Amino acid sequence: MLKRAGDVAFKVFTAGLGVATLYLTVTFSINVYRGLSWHSAQSVTPPPPPPPPPPPLSSVSSLILL
Repeated sequence: MLKRAGDVAFKVFTAGLGVATLYLTVTFSINVYRGLSWHSAQSVTPPPPPPPPPPPLSSVSSLILL
């Protein structure tokens, strides 16, 4: 009878370890995904500045005459 109780206790303990392992695996995976998503959002570079406006037409014509 005592052997049977020990077997049941061991099986319950082992099942608990399995459930804890699954829980920790899932929560770790979720945290890794959230961390990578956060890091990717922080790494976004701002758009480049717009190009400078073209010079006025009068200065372009004076350059051609030179």
